[in-house]
Amino acid sequence: MWLDALSAGWALHVQNVAGVTGAVAKAVKKASKRDLLAMRAKHTLQTLCLTGAFTGSVWDSLGHSKRSGHESYINRDARYGDVPGFGTAANRAYWTRRGFEAESPSACNTFTAPAARVK
Repeated sequence: MWLDALSAGWALHVQNVAGVTGAVAKAVKKASKRDLLAMRAKHTLQTLCLTGAFTGSVWDSLGHSKRSGHESYINRDARYGDVPGFGTAANRAYWTRRGFEAESPSACNTFTAPAARVK
C-alpha cells in the first residue's frame, strides 16, 4: 500500500513539474463534456503509466522479480472495468505495464498516443 501512495505522489509531482497538470486544468475550462472526458482519461492513464515507471524502477530492490509477481500490480486498476473519463480497463493495464516495463517517464506520453490507447 505504501508503494502505491509513493508512486502516485511521484507521478503527480512529475506531471506538475512538467506542466501537464496546469495545461490540462486550463484546457478543461473550455472543453466540451466529451473533450473533458477524453482529457481526463489521458491525464489519468498518464498518471498510471508514471506510477508504473516508478514502481518498475524499484521493483527488484523490494525483493520482487520482474519475471513473476508483477501481474497483480499491473492489473490492479483494471478490476474496476471501463470507467468514462478514466480509460478502459484494458488501457489502464496497458499504460501501467508500459511504464513498469520502461521504468521511465518517457514511455508515458498519452497526449500523443493513438485514440484507441487513451479511451
